[in-house]
Amino acid sequence: MREYNCLIILIAAALLPAEATAGLAEEAAQCASLADDAQRLACYDRLFMPAVVDADDAADTGEATIERDVAPVEDPTPAAAASAATVADDTTDAEQAFGDDDLPSQRETKRPTEITATIVALEELRSGARLFVLDNNQVWREKRKTSGLRFAAGDEVRVKAGSLGSYRLFGSGKKSTSVQRVR
Repeated sequence: MREYNCLIILIAAALLPAEATAGLAEEAAQCASLADDAQRLACYDRLFMPAVVDADDAADTGEATIERDVAPVEDPTPAAAASAATVADDTTDAEQAFGDDDLPSQRETKRPTEITATIVALEELRSGARLFVLDNNQVWREKRKTSGLRFAAGDEVRVKAGSLGSYRLFGSGKKSTSVQRVR
């Protein structure tokens, strides 16, 4: 990883005018030598963050002054990190998190590989695909119309995680349909 960082720095330095890069390579090498990731990133940010040009100075003198607007990096305290982890553990239910990979409120939890639920409502969409509302308040949409599979309200179904983030909804037999969680 550090090799890539050095390569990026060298390319960036090559693209800048020679007078602007006189001490830049040395400073970048110092940043690369830092072992702590947060300190190394803060060092690179100080060097390569976009510069802010003072327009008033440029208008008065014909030359622009460059200022770097970089806030110091603060490391989270162990107490704050532990508090955040406790809140996340208290508010996350593994079954409710099942299948929400594509939802904006994705949470990092240990998730089950399948769930069993009962269909409480079933709606056919214009495309012919179906929308399944389950008794656990999850809503799943069939990815494409599947013929030969019959479902009705009150049926018990299994939703099983597949490969590459896919999910399959199984009825009473071995047949299944590909689904995506909507809510």
